[in-house]
Amino acid sequence: MLDGDTGIYIDRVESPQRVRVASSLGARQTLHCSGVGKAMLAFLDEEKRNHIITGRLPRFTANTITSAATLRRHLVEVKSRGVAFDDCEVEEGVRCVGAPIFDHTGQAVASISISGPAYRVDLQDLKTWAPLARQAGLEVSAALGFRSAGVALQATSSR
Repeated sequence: MLDGDTGIYIDRVESPQRVRVASSLGARQTLHCSGVGKAMLAFLDEEKRNHIITGRLPRFTANTITSAATLRRHLVEVKSRGVAFDDCEVEEGVRCVGAPIFDHTGQAVASISISGPAYRVDLQDLKTWAPLARQAGLEVSAALGFRSAGVALQATSSR
């Protein structure tokens, strides 16, 4: 869930696999490099997005985007696809696909993701999971009263 300039984990469903990605409830996450963060960041209003992007973009792995210009270009793709991929950007060995959740006003207020260890989840898996993440995000959004066809159509794009 969006909390100021960061995201905060408010819920999770554990994988039945013995080796899994663990998200700690209440933990904060920067928005520029995680699937859940980029899914929210791409859909924030321009002023809020620019405020976050012009701040510090710390590197966590070799794949972390730390350039504001590169991140802006990347977020255009995220918005077009309706999902964000995290290819070992926050933590080595963890991949994720995240989708935005919109409130009744059409604001991106949260996101939902599917993640797993990179040895078991490749980029093609993330692309396969993308429609599932998008659909889950739209279902939660609808429960929050989201009805904006413009964003919904963009978020369900097959790209």
